[in-house]
Amino acid sequence: MLPIALNMAYRPRSRPNFAIDTQHDLRDVMQDRRLDTIAGWSGAVCAAYLEATVILGIANDPIALCLTDDALVDARTLWVAHDHMAAHWRSAFLTVILGSKPAFVGHDDDSWLNISYTGLLFAYRQFLLSELALWRTDAPILIRLFCKAIVGEHTPSGRLDEAALFDALRLRYPIPA
Repeated sequence: MLPIALNMAYRPRSRPNFAIDTQHDLRDVMQDRRLDTIAGWSGAVCAAYLEATVILGIANDPIALCLTDDALVDARTLWVAHDHMAAHWRSAFLTVILGSKPAFVGHDDDSWLNISYTGLLFAYRQFLLSELALWRTDAPILIRLFCKAIVGEHTPSGRLDEAALFDALRLRYPIPA
């Protein structure tokens, strides 16, 4: 039988995506709350796509028609894209935000560095929205691929669109080995 302290040890539920992806607790929180993240992200991307069709005067765009007919998105379609973006964000920004410290750090005077999971999730979600703003001019194909993946969910062509979206994100947002 294990001592009680060993039974209480934290066991990550998610796998690291790169060598220094050591914030297991944050990674698990990001994964646990990815449905909310995907809901906000997909809503913003779809709105950008629909806005573009209006600006361009495209009346019968099949993707836009599907997006307006069905407001529900099966988030599983975007899990791989979300998890890749989360890994990229952790690799590129987390150590800067935390200053190379874990999320909750005790100081000599018993005060605590106040960086919460909620705050880190907010920063990650803001990153997704700020990148969407860049996609509008730098990479509109990402918006189209994203929406095609949503529209084609769980179909053979939809799975190809999911793979194309992942490949495009992987090239634009690398993660270290």
